[in-house]
Amino acid sequence: PTPGSPCAAGNPSPFNAETATAFCTLAEWHRIERDDHKNDVSPFTANTTLPLAFVSRPPNGDDLLEFDTFAGGADLKLADATVDALGRIEKVDNVRSALTSCSALQPGAGLDVRGPEFSYDAKKLVFAARLGASEGLDLWVLDLVTNACTRLTNDAGRKVGEVRVHNFDPVFAPNGALVFSSTRAGTLTLKRFLPNADLYRVGPELNFASPERMTFLTNSDISAAFMANGQLSFTAEKAAPDFYQVSGRRMNWDLSDYHPLIAQRKDSDDTFGKTRPSVGYAQATEIREDLDRNFLVVLSDLDAKGGGGALGLFNRSVGPFEEGRTEPQFLR
Repeated sequence: PTPGSPCAAGNPSPFNAETATAFCTLAEWHRIERDDHKNDVSPFTANTTLPLAFVSRPPNGDDLLEFDTFAGGADLKLADATVDALGRIEKVDNVRSALTSCSALQPGAGLDVRGPEFSYDAKKLVFAARLGASEGLDLWVLDLVTNACTRLTNDAGRKVGEVRVHNFDPVFAPNGALVFSSTRAGTLTLKRFLPNADLYRVGPELNFASPERMTFLTNSDISAAFMANGQLSFTAEKAAPDFYQVSGRRMNWDLSDYHPLIAQRKDSDDTFGKTRPSVGYAQATEIREDLDRNFLVVLSDLDAKGGGGALGLFNRSVGPFEEGRTEPQFLR
């Protein structure tokens, strides 16, 4: 079979490594590994139903770093996605509000919601919400089994200096710990003078009396997510007097190796006096590691509103990349 075609039908049965093509040998190797780990992953069969969560709101004129601006009219939604045996979504239906059991958070002009994330067992949904412009974003969790709706933080819009405290973009760790962004340090960002958000965490007991601070730079860190190896990916501002980029970062759970991940430059100087396109966008947001270890990312320009942009797929194994470079060590 030629590369790209299925090998199951064309290969000898049983598989013969001496006569199979190189492509089909790799396909068989992949099949063996998948079979070896089949008990470690959720099986997909035809008509499997998976839960979806998303925020529905009117058009939003702010970007993701303007979280201090109240944006009402939001609702947290749940839906059912039907997938086939390969995990491809066939349909989405049964769209409904997730807040029916959250008596304090009824959808309407006075409600702002942001950043829902499932727990690893999909039994809980954590998110941020605020009621009116005088409050800040606080964290809530919805138990999808019992429908219990619990408020996790109660900063309720208090201020540290001139900065209103917001707690948002929560994400569960595999062990039930919780990482989130917060402005509780009371500082402003260096470039845009907006409330500065750092990453914080609490343990699986979800005790928010004294959350541990994870990042310390005066540039916002938002939208954390876990990688398969236990590291965190997130979006961070890079600001200097003559440079600004909203890029991808990663760090270890022990807080070491705070390190660039993707989209560090829209354009790069090749050290020979020429500026060349690199990633080609000034922002990388909503970074998530896929099951194949590639990164899914939203790429956008600095004036992108409401989190919109171009969907991107980043394979970190390809090495340095810049458009127009002819040296063999650069991917064109």
